[in-house]
Amino acid sequence: MRLVSAAFAALVAGLPSLAPAQTETPLELGIPGDMVLAARSAFTIVNAEDDRLVLFAHAGFLPVVRDYAHAAPAAGISVSICGHPFPPFQPGDQMGAGRMDIPLGDRETARLAADVLAGLADCDSFTAHHGAAAPAPLGLTLSSPSDSYAVRPDEVLSISPGTSPHTGAVIINLAFGPDLAAWIEVETGEHIGETIEISVCGEVITAPTVQVPIAGGNIQIHGGFTKTEAETMAARILGEIPCAPPPSPDN
Repeated sequence: MRLVSAAFAALVAGLPSLAPAQTETPLELGIPGDMVLAARSAFTIVNAEDDRLVLFAHAGFLPVVRDYAHAAPAAGISVSICGHPFPPFQPGDQMGAGRMDIPLGDRETARLAADVLAGLADCDSFTAHHGAAAPAPLGLTLSSPSDSYAVRPDEVLSISPGTSPHTGAVIINLAFGPDLAAWIEVETGEHIGETIEISVCGEVITAPTVQVPIAGGNIQIHGGFTKTEAETMAARILGEIPCAPPPSPDN
């Protein structure tokens, strides 16, 4: 995971801005293998158009925006505002020139987000607007018939999408730390012949039947997904792309 470098952070902090001086970085963008936190001064124009937050990047932030436009996966660029994740968005035709159009679901949310990015409101007001929203699901959850384990990103020692040498299918190879490895060994030992559900962002992607106890904390996920889907899931498991929040009861 890459954060904005100290040199770039100093550059952005020193850029001219019409907004009051702020130390917050309310906008977070992510693609597989990379994440960037953007301050208000990273943008020269901030606006709300219908349900979209519209941002024009300052010259100092423009290279990052161009890189993200070029490297965006099929699933889109993840976005979080004041710590609240929203569904990934697709880079538009003008993103390479510095314009980002980010759908946020409704006009009021877009207006409040624009106020935050323009320095007219703080994250507390944005959080108050979203305070009743359900939390986003965790990246990876393992569930046996008797227990469930929500996996923290720091418990994933390694993760790599690949191809099964036996079937040619796309798989995800995972190695876990000692606590989760011990849980897997106990649960697979107690539930031979039963299923273990593996969920990414709250969605069950596979539920294999346990054949033998699994020791050592190394597993493979098979789910009939494509290489791009596997790479996106790996990024979500690591927390590089946040899970989209579940739909609100009103939707």
